[in-house]
Amino acid sequence: MPRRRHEASGGYVDHALNQPVGRAAVFETWNERLRLLAAAAVVALSGCGPPGPYVPEQSMVQDPEFDRELRGLLRFTVPVISVDQLRAVREDVVLLDTRSRAEFDVSRIAGARFVGYDEFEPEAVRDIPRDAAIVLYCSVGHRSEEIGRRLKDLGYRDVHNLYGSIFEWVNRGYPVVDSEGNRVDKLHTYDAQWSQWVTHEAIAKTW
Repeated sequence: MPRRRHEASGGYVDHALNQPVGRAAVFETWNERLRLLAAAAVVALSGCGPPGPYVPEQSMVQDPEFDRELRGLLRFTVPVISVDQLRAVREDVVLLDTRSRAEFDVSRIAGARFVGYDEFEPEAVRDIPRDAAIVLYCSVGHRSEEIGRRLKDLGYRDVHNLYGSIFEWVNRGYPVVDSEGNRVDKLHTYDAQWSQWVTHEAIAKTW
């Protein structure tokens, strides 16, 4: 089959998309252009980019592999707090759970308030003062980081994301409770893949 030629300023280029000869960005085939466009879309949707200013200098979780996973997942646009730090200030902060309702109903950190992720609305936190100390968590910290960023945009000034979130909380042996406030040894671990990061033997996993 004969090759098609497209005219461009400066000459003709086989299979080019009207790109001048000599430009570094010449696309030789339609497939190559589509591949690059698809890659750009993936980057845009994944929120890739340089990490924010709150990357912890030292690990805040016990498992080094889990820490590497978190550092690759989070954007650090919200200050982070460890589970041990949360334990020390628990009575002085507003604790918000940003997981799904199904996850929250299985178990949660005692005293946590459900605000959700997909269903989150500013109305859910309207009664919380803008200067209140707020800590958010989800399974590992990804969803809570995003809701934390939204709270900062709403004018909340003292917002922290729980590093490792409820997974690290139970890995340390700290308690979770059911809807009646009774301690339970079970946790919704989102799905089979993410459940690998819950390593405490006493915890029954569900998803």
